[in-house]
Amino acid sequence: MSAPPNAALLASRPSRLSSTDALQRRASLAFQRAAIPQTLPLIAGFRFDAVYEPGRAADQIGGDWYDIFQLQDGRLVLSIGDVCGSGLEAAVVMVSMRQSIRGVAHLYPDPALMLEAADSVLRSQFPERYTTAFVAVVDPVTQLMAYANAGHPAPLVRAPGGQVNPLFGHGLPLGVTGFAAHNHVHHRALGPDTLLVLYTDGITEATQDVLEGERTLRAALAELPAGRAHLARYLHDAVLTHPSRDDVAMLTVLIEDPAPIARWRFDPAWSDAAKRVRDELCAHLALAGMNETQLFEVLTLFSELIANLLHHAPGTAELLLEQRGDQALLHVLDNGPGFTFRPKLPHDLFSESGRGLFLIDRFAASFSVEPRPGGGSHARIVLNTRTGAEHKR
Repeated sequence: MSAPPNAALLASRPSRLSSTDALQRRASLAFQRAAIPQTLPLIAGFRFDAVYEPGRAADQIGGDWYDIFQLQDGRLVLSIGDVCGSGLEAAVVMVSMRQSIRGVAHLYPDPALMLEAADSVLRSQFPERYTTAFVAVVDPVTQLMAYANAGHPAPLVRAPGGQVNPLFGHGLPLGVTGFAAHNHVHHRALGPDTLLVLYTDGITEATQDVLEGERTLRAALAELPAGRAHLARYLHDAVLTHPSRDDVAMLTVLIEDPAPIARWRFDPAWSDAAKRVRDELCAHLALAGMNETQLFEVLTLFSELIANLLHHAPGTAELLLEQRGDQALLHVLDNGPGFTFRPKLPHDLFSESGRGLFLIDRFAASFSVEPRPGGGSHARIVLNTRTGAEHKR
């Protein structure tokens, strides 16, 4: 019997499909290499490790990511996620999600707002996709973490004594109707020797038994040898005895002793106490390299801060000075009603109130205020200490 007219075409199709799969795999890997950090930051008080492995199967590569970066005010932003599906489009969506989270973080470092922005991008540009994601903002000074979870496997926290627990709080995945309404920000205090483990489900689903994979991961984390280096790689190897068909991403954050910082606790109503704090603060900044013009601006900032504390948050306040290279970061913690600052003048330009925080924002390299969990506010003011440094305009 003679071969059908399209036999040659049918015979050649597998090789052409394989070539297409290989091309998509290379493109997906290129997207991932561009999106996933190639190096991890070096930050006092933290030790990071990470593992990323593309799926073993050509049709499984694409949608997992982890990310870590530091904001101008010193806070850390962590994110991890998994785009449903695989292939080149999943890699494109992954890059879009990661960049959406990054963009919002630099303006409003609120985990809920970051995820809501990513959700909006996903709905408008990739309506057929959904994504699980976890985002956290960690303050190195207070060692407090704010986080939100959009349907992602709950990160694990290992306490100094070895106890392992998942982080409470679990919302709907991005792209699912009602995400914003069900998403909430949670808080967790961290301390020295606490280990945070973020991961995607490729590591716990490799054996097709999710519960067993989670038990294995928790057991490996609980039995972690003291002083072990490369924690993410160690946990990965302890759980995965064979390569996973799916992508695998894991990020570990070990909290160490924080760097020493200058700290003052005082009542602004006591003028002598406020003056002492002001003088000691200026002495620290002068040693850091500030000139007379910059120190005069710091005096203006300090006066406005004191005036706002007296008016809005009477009682004991705390001021902390953190120095990082050419910048100094002032933290002001109070016990007032708490509020979020947006840099704008009052509606009445001749008003005697509402100008102080605006002036602080104009003099500082960066300024933000947000409520503290449990009450009060936390103001962060970034100052340039390098002589001749330009202020933002």
